[in-house]
Amino acid sequence: MSGAAIIALAGCGGDDQPDPAADSQATPSALIGTYTTTLGPSGPELEEPNPPGEWELIVTSATEAYFQPPEGPSFPVGNPIELSSDRIVLAADPECPTQAGTPEAGAYEWHLDGDTLTFTDVKDTCRDRSFVLTSKPWSKAK
Repeated sequence: MSGAAIIALAGCGGDDQPDPAADSQATPSALIGTYTTTLGPSGPELEEPNPPGEWELIVTSATEAYFQPPEGPSFPVGNPIELSSDRIVLAADPECPTQAGTPEAGAYEWHLDGDTLTFTDVKDTCRDRSFVLTSKPWSKAK
């Protein structure tokens, strides 16, 4: 997927210029970076609970993303296979410990407001991935 910027067109008759900083927040390339969040213990809905503490989400490109849990090695989120200004589709994760049914790609809406990144689960059969991505907002690391 291309990280090309989405250009907002100003309405007729106005002197208002689009804010380049605001536009960059809505582009797939704006998602690239390292984010942190602090998760509590997983609920009973997950058979293999995630360790509580500070997690990192590391998006290295439009096609690579990793989780770094508070303990243990990093692991792929499920590499992005589709990325747009408000939606991300992550590859199926056949290793997901909480897979509900046949592994399928996971679709999420994403929103970056300043340094705060949030995900909304559209459809993902990997409950573990959904829990980590959507439980709390992520803050962009400086």
